[in-house]
Amino acid sequence: MNQYRTLINFGALAGLSAFVAFLIYYLVDSNPLGNVEWITAWIPIVFIYQGTKRWRDDEFKGFINYGKAFAAGLIITVAYALLYGMLSYLFILLVDGGIFEALLDEIMQGMEQARQFLGDEATDKMMEEVDKMTLFSAITGNAFNKLFGGLLISLVVAGILKKKETPFDQA
Repeated sequence: MNQYRTLINFGALAGLSAFVAFLIYYLVDSNPLGNVEWITAWIPIVFIYQGTKRWRDDEFKGFINYGKAFAAGLIITVAYALLYGMLSYLFILLVDGGIFEALLDEIMQGMEQARQFLGDEATDKMMEEVDKMTLFSAITGNAFNKLFGGLLISLVVAGILKKKETPFDQA
């Protein structure tokens, strides 16, 4: 487990950084769960890249295969998504439940705008589903999106950082 400490630490730093951005959005009266969240899409990219690179250099003397680099990115991603999800859930639950209500309003407004493209029946059905949404389901959906995005980032970062050891490097 000690060998994964670097990866978990980078994931925790990413989760904390994303939560700080969440708090900043909240303080400037923007919905931290809304579309503004895309502004911080760079956070997991930076931490997955830097964490995987540090792990490669420290644990494997600068060499790593694609599979290990990909797994490193996934570990960072899981730690990031879980910590961010827990912190944002607790904040909304304990501090300001209005964030969730604002998210629901934002989704409903988007559906009203899409009504002309989707039609009345499809829009009404989707609105019924949004009415059933809970805070927990919204946060777990957000965490799943972060996991999926981190998976894609990890695929790319692993390709960039993989480095095979050659016989010349052993000398």
